[in-house]
Amino acid sequence: MTIRAVLFDMDGVLVDSETYYCEGTFRWMKELGFQGEEKEIYCMLGTTMEVTYQMMQKLLGYTHSLDKIQEVNETYFKEHPIPYKEIMIPGVKELLLFLKEKGIGY
Repeated sequence: MTIRAVLFDMDGVLVDSETYYCEGTFRWMKELGFQGEEKEIYCMLGTTMEVTYQMMQKLLGYTHSLDKIQEVNETYFKEHPIPYKEIMIPGVKELLLFLKEKGIGY
């Protein structure tokens, strides 16, 4: 059996984007008046965006509409794109180079 390609899930396998998103969400939520701790943001991991926005609204004390929360979130992450090279899981670069050398996936 010849391996021709390898498929990866990005988050938690190649990059730690959930931590990046939680830290960014904490920053912009503080600007909207959130007074809790960063660890409270992590309760949203794994939820749909609809549920995430509802949880954000609750954490903000229902002081902002869901539309406003969605707008601020989307704007923040457009202005602060994921720095993939900085949040890459250790060993991923070496693995990808190894696969490339073996002709897998290229």
